Amino acid sequence: TPLPEAMEFDTMEELDALASPFRLRILEGFTSPATIRACAEAMGVAPTRLYRHVHRLVEFGFLEMVEERGVGRTTERVYRAAGRSIRPSDEFLGRYGAEGARELFRLVFRIVESEVLETGRDVDLSERNGLVALSHSRLYLSEDHLRELVEALSEIFEKYGKVSGDIEVSVLASAVPLNLEEGRSGRR
Repeated sequence: TPLPEAMEFDTMEELDALASPFRLRILEGFTSPATIRACAEAMGVAPTRLYRHVHRLVEFGFLEMVEERGVGRTTERVYRAAGRSIRPSDEFLGRYGAEGARELFRLVFRIVESEVLETGRDVDLSERNGLVALSHSRLYLSEDHLRELVEALSEIFEKYGKVSGDIEVSVLASAVPLNLEEGRSGRR
């Protein structure tokens, strides 16, 4: 069965189950069916580090057991992620509002921080001149332009998500309306 494109979460408890860059790396390890041992080996960690996290991800439906087989005297379980990507449901966004948005951003920033710090150990970024970009901008857009920006970012991720190459890249893009009140520009 093909892997569904996205899995959604509805509650803060489900978000909390994802609130670890390590757990998200585990989910990546299960985009194809794999055992805990195989996933741990690919991650370069001991399998014992994964059991508690895998149990939590299964409990909330982010991982599913797709096969169980006898291997000697033990039972080996094969797991797969429930989808290629994770996103908050409309119910989550409506239910938790600003609090939910803050928690989502905390998670995203922890993920990026984890990736950047991990990369910093192994890669001399000075050798990647012209291939590293870091920027922050505050834009003042109409609601229509904001929609266009979000659509353009989605198209970029869709386009490059299907490309295969030998350079692994971490990309963070966010378009967050800081002020949606009618008649206020938000400029300071």
